[in-house]
Amino acid sequence: GHECSPSPMESSRAHPWRDWAEWEACYADLFALDDPAARARGVQRVATWRSRGRVPLAVESTAVLAELELSTALSEPVLCLALGMALTRLVNGVVDPMQQRARGPSVQ
Repeated sequence: GHECSPSPMESSRAHPWRDWAEWEACYADLFALDDPAARARGVQRVATWRSRGRVPLAVESTAVLAELELSTALSEPVLCLALGMALTRLVNGVVDPMQQRARGPSVQ
């Protein structure tokens, strides 16, 4: 029947995740603060999405921050630098579209 055929929105994939169930599962994994295995699964899923196409900045940043939190291989100074870079990228990604206007608002 028609239940098995994809909707027009699903057939023209404009995002790297399979469906909203996959999106919700990834969200749950990334925010499973007491479950490092689930968080690692969420980070891996976002890495898979990156290989398929563009990932929204908020998703990308959340995965990077989760990955850094899970990392045991980085020294404290390197971890601090990596966290600073990840947060700077997030802020720039949020603010840059506002700065594209003729006179962008001040970033304070």
